[in-house]
Amino acid sequence: MSFSEVYAATRKASEEAHLVFADQCLAAVLLPTEQGWFMQAGFGPCDHEAMFFDTLSAAADWVQERFSE
Repeated sequence: MSFSEVYAATRKASEEAHLVFADQCLAAVLLPTEQGWFMQAGFGPCDHEAMFFDTLSAAADWVQERFSE
């Protein structure tokens, strides 16, 4: 499990984002919110809608669980 900090293009500028990799596969794109982290996109076992996480660690745990199933 690894994260890569990047910037996502927005209509107004750019914003911080994190790419989440599991077994060297792109698993999710996370964007920061006031409440924590929103999964903008999930791939493969992480293909779910409207997921929010309090911390990046919580997101990593969730992704790991999906890839372990």
